[in-house]
Amino acid sequence: YMVLILNILTCDSSALPIAFKQKLRNVLIEEGNTAVLRCELSKSGHTVEWMKSGTELIKSGDKYHMRQREVLIELRIFDVMPEDSDIYTCICGSIETTATLTVNELRNVQVQEGNGVTLCCELSKPGTPVQWKKEDNALTNGEKYQMKQSGSTLEFLIRKSQPEDSGTYSCVCDDITTTATIIITGETVEEGSVTLRCELSKPGVPVEWRKDAQLLTEGDKYQMKQEGRMAELLIRNLTLTDLGEYSCFVGTTADFTAVSTGTSRPQPTSPLHVSEDCNYMRVLRVLEFNKKRHF
Repeated sequence: YMVLILNILTCDSSALPIAFKQKLRNVLIEEGNTAVLRCELSKSGHTVEWMKSGTELIKSGDKYHMRQREVLIELRIFDVMPEDSDIYTCICGSIETTATLTVNELRNVQVQEGNGVTLCCELSKPGTPVQWKKEDNALTNGEKYQMKQSGSTLEFLIRKSQPEDSGTYSCVCDDITTTATIIITGETVEEGSVTLRCELSKPGVPVEWRKDAQLLTEGDKYQMKQEGRMAELLIRNLTLTDLGEYSCFVGTTADFTAVSTGTSRPQPTSPLHVSEDCNYMRVLRVLEFNKKRHF
């Protein structure tokens, strides 16, 4: 008879070559924050080093902090700036893992209607293709939009902006996205004033003015005037924060409805309206447009 003897070999994990159990992941972060890059080795007892741009050795200090706990590896980059956007590599012997850090440098923009708007950002690797989007819709070069890419610098231009161009825009590069919000306002949104008026059924009756149910008081922002049956509210230095519903109250009666109760209680006889002697009807329309779409 022939006897077969099987040798059962046990696998010693310490004999296996070192590897990255978890590799670095790309990071997108807002300027001024702390970026954290993490990876994990397959076994402990091995040291690593960090590189930037593939050639610059990173050392711990005020800008960088490196930490290693057994198999867990971490690099912290403090107070990140656009120039910190780059390729970072963790090296352990003959193996390495790489990730891209992108510091979001697209800035929110508010401009007056009719002006051009330009968004700029910079890639860590020149020549990498990108896609620009508004909300979830891809944008293309044309009469409305112009996109430029020179090396690592990207530009996105909106020509002759209109209120409907307000929204969130993004530049997408692989799995990295940087975003900015654009708000297009009317020419007089940031400056100017507007007057609201209503007429009472009886003269000399005190009224209260409110914005979104909040009682308003006279001062630098608001001026209230009442002559006979006419009540007026002047709102100075219009901004987007002035969006809202304004009411004139007489006792428990609201401003803009003509209420007939059959009693002698004073009631508004005309709806609240914008003074015809000022040119800010357009302002209110622009503010309302922005409110419905972006606030």
